[in-house]
Amino acid sequence: MVRDCLARGWAEPWFANPLKPDWLVCKLTVAGRKLAAAAPDEDEPSGAA
Repeated sequence: MVRDCLARGWAEPWFANPLKPDWLVCKLTVAGRKLAAAAPDEDEPSGAA
């Protein structure tokens, strides 16, 4: 999932993890934050306003 977000421009590498160099540490881009803000909240019951 992280690599898909990187490929779509929704996330970008943030820093290298010295303890786990093979792990990707990323942050959302502006486009990723807009997408996350527009996504429906799955914790909200249907019909909640």
